[in-house]
Amino acid sequence: MNRILGVDAHPSGAFVALVDGDRIQAVPERIQWPTGEETERLRLQFQDVQAVLRENGIEGVAILLPQRTRRPTGGYFVVADRIALETVVRLAAVMLDVPVVMMDRSTVRSRLHCPKDGQLEDYLDQVIPEPVGQYWRAGRGLAAMAAMAAMAAGRG
Repeated sequence: MNRILGVDAHPSGAFVALVDGDRIQAVPERIQWPTGEETERLRLQFQDVQAVLRENGIEGVAILLPQRTRRPTGGYFVVADRIALETVVRLAAVMLDVPVVMMDRSTVRSRLHCPKDGQLEDYLDQVIPEPVGQYWRAGRGLAAMAAMAAMAAGRG
């Protein structure tokens, strides 16, 4: 796979980064939740994600899992929105026969040769020295790292 979409989901939407071979593309940048009723927006989000996958010729999706903690912060609705978004991305991809991998942060660290201490984002500048596009520190950089780690697994 040469075109992998990394995804770092948040309650308000997902920051995404397309890694194409050895290059990180400037777009797409994010997938935001549409406005509207909670259940109806699932359909709209599903359509939006499928459009991003089709329009960009995505061959694989790497979803970065959240940091493991004893208790999720932000309460039910924050966690539920993130999980719903991850599920919509997974379903949209699988319906287009695009493989999806859920990337644990420890796996990303290992595949990208990052130290085990500190937060994953602490090593963003070491792995990718130059930011690409907008929202780099908000989540796109981590999405790119997830895609690069998924790509590294395919290389052996």
